[in-house]
Amino acid sequence: MFNIYHHRSDRSIVCVTRAAGVMPRFLDESWEYEGRSTSLRTETPTYDSDCASIAIRRTGYYLYATDCSSVV
Repeated sequence: MFNIYHHRSDRSIVCVTRAAGVMPRFLDESWEYEGRSTSLRTETPTYDSDCASIAIRRTGYYLYATDCSSVV
């Protein structure tokens, strides 16, 4: 199970964390909880499920942008 968060000032920035794990310290009031997912799959072209699996296993979270033009 995974938790999904969007950054409040730029909703294209997403953070996925393990539902049962330590929350990353940077997830503060500037992030909004969106819900839970049972899988690490998404239709967003910038989401890399292999990278997500590795990152979550190593760090407990995965950050990505749904629209890379907004973070440049």
